[in-house]
Amino acid sequence: MNTANYTVLIYDSSCALCSWAVRLVLAIDKKDRIRLSSQQTPFAKEVIAWSSINANSTVIAVKGNQIKSKSAAILLTLHEIGGVWSLVSKLMKLIPPELLDKMYDLIAKNRTKFGNQTSCIAVKPKYKHKFLM
Repeated sequence: MNTANYTVLIYDSSCALCSWAVRLVLAIDKKDRIRLSSQQTPFAKEVIAWSSINANSTVIAVKGNQIKSKSAAILLTLHEIGGVWSLVSKLMKLIPPELLDKMYDLIAKNRTKFGNQTSCIAVKPKYKHKFLM
């Protein structure tokens, strides 16, 4: 896949919080700039192996040759979605990256309190093109 045209968000499909975030992205990505990939897809496995990112506790965003994780992945995704979400991204960049990552790590550490997914997200046909299989 040519990731120069899209930002690919790699997420943990067994995490309820990640699944909620995926549903949010589906709802707010009106310009169709984001593609989604669970960590189990061949694309995601290749990115994880190549980047040496510990995917067990983070989200990953890929755009062209950029690979971002944690809060940087979220900021890139929000920026790419555009509109008010780009503004949210810019405002969040006013917070030091180290602090954003500490907040991300705290949430990631406690993400099982949000529940666990036992099945895949049910994808509406209109969103199927957004998921890498």
